[in-house]
Amino acid sequence: MKNKKIALLLASVLAISTMLTGCGGGSDSGSSSGTAQEESEGKEEASAAEDTATEAADTEKEEASAAEEASGEAVTLTFMHDWPEYTAEFEEMVAEFEAENPNITVETQIITWDVMNQTLLTNFANDELPDVCCCWSNDMGQFSSMGMVLDVTSYMDENGGEWRDSLLKPAVDLGTVGGKVYAVPYRTTQTVMAYNTEMMEENGWEVPETLEEFTALCDEIVASGKGVLPLLACGNPDGFQFSALCNTLGEQELFKTGVLKTPEYLTGHVTEVADAWEVAGNTLKDWIAKGYLSQDGLAMTREEVVAQFFTGKGVFTFLNNNELSEIEAGCAEAGFTPGFMAFPVPEGMEFFLYNFGVDAFMASAKTEHPDEAVKFLKFLTNTEQQQKFGVKTLSIMANKNVQYENANQNTFSEIFSKASSYRINYDYPAGNLGTDLNVAIADFVANPDATGADLGAKLQKLREDCLAENGQ
Repeated sequence: MKNKKIALLLASVLAISTMLTGCGGGSDSGSSSGTAQEESEGKEEASAAEDTATEAADTEKEEASAAEEASGEAVTLTFMHDWPEYTAEFEEMVAEFEAENPNITVETQIITWDVMNQTLLTNFANDELPDVCCCWSNDMGQFSSMGMVLDVTSYMDENGGEWRDSLLKPAVDLGTVGGKVYAVPYRTTQTVMAYNTEMMEENGWEVPETLEEFTALCDEIVASGKGVLPLLACGNPDGFQFSALCNTLGEQELFKTGVLKTPEYLTGHVTEVADAWEVAGNTLKDWIAKGYLSQDGLAMTREEVVAQFFTGKGVFTFLNNNELSEIEAGCAEAGFTPGFMAFPVPEGMEFFLYNFGVDAFMASAKTEHPDEAVKFLKFLTNTEQQQKFGVKTLSIMANKNVQYENANQNTFSEIFSKASSYRINYDYPAGNLGTDLNVAIADFVANPDATGADLGAKLQKLREDCLAENGQ
């Protein structure tokens, strides 16, 4: 722009200089025809100079207008994600977004998944919720009831629903409450079972397809005297995989009675679960007594149990599909290939997944920049960004146009596409209910005197109290 201003100034000086030269020639001695020619040439040069100056000025105005239109009002968005292991990837995304939107600056905050909900609730209470936040889609019922989340339905439906149609429908549905979309899905997440394929093949053990086949295999592994656990599980924090296993068995019992599929249950208004979790609790303790899994795992972290899996201490372990990259690398170093399967259901039961979830992002209901926040959300979920993240992290992304080259990613995608999920999305503030339920299961496992009936009664009481306090 500075050079154009200089060019404009020079053109103006040239015009004045030429005009002065023409006047001087008219006062000089010479023929009348020479004087007229000089005057004509001077006028032409002056006109050309003026045209040059005008064009330069117009170009400058056009560029200034374009720059103003592109930059817009300066906006700063606060953005929080819960993947410190992917810091570099998100820094790259933010940099690309800022380059495309020079008027928007994104300030990133990073937390860990285990404190996410508590952090969101605390920030909301203190009026410090970031403009765009990481979240789990199944929390949208209670978050929207508290006024935490921006309704993005109208944005989803713009341009004939172009944005909505680019995303997996089940992933969008999980973050939809009362027909309104609150969570923007980023990637799908599900606990599956990883197993040591070499160990299975060496011993002639077949991959189970039903719950009955799985328990029969566990009996065979224990009886083999190989000194390995059929199933490695961790319980730190808050009961973690022990609690998830117990809840999986409990939901299978609710499926048998038909309760699991009801709208009342799926919105958190069914509290009569004592019988189902009595069976689930007794089954879990029976599995521990038979040596299917060790109660010692209750105090272990995920990292400790994964290390045991790599060193051949167990045949099966629980794994989130988004940990695939780490698992593949660890297994390769340990010298074996991992296989993957969904946790089996009883024979003849519809195949469904416990805890199918979506790692998502939401915009704060109090953001002062909703359009810019949504623009950032659209950027995070476009095909290009989702493809890069999916390839780099071996994730199953929410954008349905992403292509997978990794065989295990395709295995996960196939599992997810064939399964149903019946996950509660509370339509009232459930607070710490999920954590309280899981801790109650961990306490039950740790207490040798506690029975399944004790567990069922405890879990039902927690649900009843929460509903009575928040959901009536």
